[in-house]
Amino acid sequence: MSREKIEIKDIEKKSSQIETFFEHLDGLFREVDAQVRLCNFGVGILVDSPTGQPYVFKCPCFNSVAACFGNPYSRRSKRSSPSSLRQARILKSQAKLDRLTDDLERQKEIEEFLDRQLEAPKSYNGKKTIDLTLEELIALKEKFEVVLDNMKHNNTEMKEAT
Repeated sequence: MSREKIEIKDIEKKSSQIETFFEHLDGLFREVDAQVRLCNFGVGILVDSPTGQPYVFKCPCFNSVAACFGNPYSRRSKRSSPSSLRQARILKSQAKLDRLTDDLERQKEIEEFLDRQLEAPKSYNGKKTIDLTLEELIALKEKFEVVLDNMKHNNTEMKEAT
């Protein structure tokens, strides 16, 4: 079974970079934890995050794992659950909260803009819409229909592209 090749792209948005980092960090720590429990060996992982903060996965502890490089046959004790997994989950949740907060702020801005548009006086060709003649209303309707058709066409193209 072969895997599809995917194109690797840079993530432009800093919050998305951080969120993706913590998703992958959490997955890495989970996989390593599963292997450690399955095979009963010691491991130490040091990861530098995009925020500049280091994260450590250790089993049973980082010093004993590092000491094994001097003596590869030393015995290690059973490990306890690493606190770095909890920290990674907390930071991942914080990044998600920050992203949701940004989305909420954008939605509030959109709502304020729409409220201002509703309160603004409506006009067409310099006249209030209430004062338009029948011919001007028909011309306005035709323009709206053209805009609506363009929006439907663009929506169809976007759906086909995905």
